[in-house]
Amino acid sequence: MSLSTDLTVLLLLLAPLSAAVLSLLGKLFSSRGVITPAFILWLVGSIWALVAAAPSIFSGVALEYSVGGWLEPYGIGLRVNGLTWIATLTDIVIASAAWLCTRRYRRFDPLFYFFFFLALFSLQGLLCTKDIFNLFVWFEVLSLSSFILVAYDGSLNAKLAAFNYLIISSMSILFFLLGVWILYQLSGVLALDQMTFRLDALRARSTPD
Repeated sequence: MSLSTDLTVLLLLLAPLSAAVLSLLGKLFSSRGVITPAFILWLVGSIWALVAAAPSIFSGVALEYSVGGWLEPYGIGLRVNGLTWIATLTDIVIASAAWLCTRRYRRFDPLFYFFFFLALFSLQGLLCTKDIFNLFVWFEVLSLSSFILVAYDGSLNAKLAAFNYLIISSMSILFFLLGVWILYQLSGVLALDQMTFRLDALRARSTPD
């Protein structure tokens, strides 16, 4: 795998993470001047990664990267395929519109945008992950960030909405964990590719000739 391919996959995650760190620095140093640069950093980085990945994606070739060089099932695998590419593009459009609305209708401080970009970071992780355990981790980070964003307004309605979201999220994650337990019991692995292979083999053995 070439270095450019590694960077293309990583940049999809590093762009929102860098924007989140920059926003947090703005909060620590009481500077609101980082809000727009953080947005531009995320937007340019994400679009550049999509453009760089486009030739491979349109040729039907998925981009893959193993964090730290550790292969599955011991390492963390990332993949960018056609579905990931389209979902990321949709994410960029919707998130950009949401960011513009926050700037037009309400002047939030940099800490709000830290959680905003942290949510985008976790969402990108959801789209790129190749194993079900890290899928759960990304879901948890996304849920926490979303909960804080919903309640950030501080009004009674915002707090009630955040509480409702917390209840629904807690219930849904229980069903998710139940599904993970069932799949792990059947396959013995957490990597999605290996899980698919073992479940197909299990179904083939259980299907009568």
